[in-house]
Amino acid sequence: MVLRFEAEAADDAAGWLFHPSQSIEREPDGALIVRFHAGGMQEMCWHLFTWGTAVTIVAPEELRVELAKRADAAAAHHRRSGHSR
Repeated sequence: MVLRFEAEAADDAAGWLFHPSQSIEREPDGALIVRFHAGGMQEMCWHLFTWGTAVTIVAPEELRVELAKRADAAAAHHRRSGHSR
Protein backbone atom coordinates (compact mmCIF):
# COMPACT_ATOMS: atom_id res chain seq x y z
CA MET A 1 0.00 0.00 0.00
CA VAL A 2 1.10 3.53 -0.63
CA LEU A 3 -0.55 6.38 1.27
CA ARG A 4 0.14 10.10 0.93
CA PHE A 5 -0.67 12.32 3.88
CA GLU A 6 -0.98 16.05 3.35
CA ALA A 7 1.46 18.27 5.23
CA GLU A 8 -1.11 19.21 7.89
CA ALA A 9 -1.52 15.52 8.83
CA ALA A 10 2.06 14.35 8.20
CA ASP A 11 3.37 14.67 11.75
CA ASP A 12 0.38 12.80 13.15
CA ALA A 13 0.63 10.07 10.50
CA ALA A 14 4.37 9.71 11.12
CA GLY A 15 3.56 8.60 14.66
CA TRP A 16 1.36 5.72 13.50
CA LEU A 17 2.54 2.19 12.89
CA PHE A 18 0.30 1.12 10.04
CA HIS A 19 2.26 -2.08 9.57
CA PRO A 20 5.63 -3.42 10.77
CA SER A 21 6.87 -3.43 7.16
CA GLN A 22 6.22 0.27 6.62
CA SER A 23 8.66 2.84 5.35
CA ILE A 24 8.10 6.58 5.44
CA GLU A 25 9.38 9.39 3.26
CA ARG A 26 8.93 13.14 3.64
CA GLU A 27 8.18 15.09 0.50
CA PRO A 28 9.53 18.61 -0.15
CA ASP A 29 6.04 20.09 0.40
CA GLY A 30 5.82 18.54 3.89
CA ALA A 31 3.60 15.63 2.87
CA LEU A 32 4.40 12.13 4.07
CA ILE A 33 4.46 8.97 1.95
CA VAL A 34 3.89 5.71 3.83
CA ARG A 35 4.54 2.38 2.08
CA PHE A 36 3.82 -1.11 3.40
CA HIS A 37 2.48 -4.53 2.44
CA ALA A 38 -0.71 -5.66 4.16
CA GLY A 39 -4.09 -7.24 3.60
CA GLY A 40 -7.25 -6.31 5.44
CA MET A 41 -8.91 -3.90 3.00
CA GLN A 42 -11.98 -3.48 5.23
CA GLU A 43 -9.94 -2.58 8.30
CA MET A 44 -7.77 -0.17 6.28
CA CYS A 45 -10.89 1.53 4.88
CA TRP A 46 -12.30 2.06 8.36
CA HIS A 47 -9.02 3.50 9.60
CA LEU A 48 -8.28 5.68 6.57
CA PHE A 49 -11.82 7.10 6.61
CA THR A 50 -10.92 8.90 9.85
CA TRP A 51 -8.19 10.85 8.02
CA GLY A 52 -10.74 12.34 5.60
CA THR A 53 -9.20 14.32 2.76
CA ALA A 54 -5.80 14.54 4.49
CA VAL A 55 -4.89 11.12 3.06
CA THR A 56 -4.74 9.92 -0.53
CA ILE A 57 -4.56 6.24 -1.38
CA VAL A 58 -1.89 6.11 -4.07
CA ALA A 59 -2.02 2.31 -4.32
CA PRO A 60 -3.63 -0.13 -4.59
CA GLU A 61 -6.51 1.07 -6.72
CA GLU A 62 -8.71 -1.63 -5.19
CA LEU A 63 -8.41 0.04 -1.78
CA ARG A 64 -9.11 3.49 -3.24
CA VAL A 65 -12.25 2.19 -4.99
CA GLU A 66 -13.45 0.39 -1.86
CA LEU A 67 -12.99 3.47 0.34
CA ALA A 68 -14.87 5.62 -2.21
CA LYS A 69 -17.78 3.13 -2.20
CA ARG A 70 -17.95 3.18 1.59
CA ALA A 71 -17.81 6.98 1.67
CA ASP A 72 -20.60 7.21 -0.92
CA ALA A 73 -22.74 4.77 1.06
CA ALA A 74 -22.20 6.69 4.31
CA ALA A 75 -23.01 10.00 2.62
CA ALA A 76 -26.19 8.57 1.04
CA HIS A 77 -27.28 7.19 4.39
CA HIS A 78 -26.85 10.53 6.14
CA ARG A 79 -28.51 12.53 3.35
CA ARG A 80 -31.79 10.69 3.83
CA SER A 81 -34.26 12.79 5.75
CA GLY A 82 -36.86 11.55 8.18
CA HIS A 83 -34.91 8.45 9.11
CA SER A 84 -35.84 7.50 12.64
CA ARG A 85 -35.93 4.33 14.70
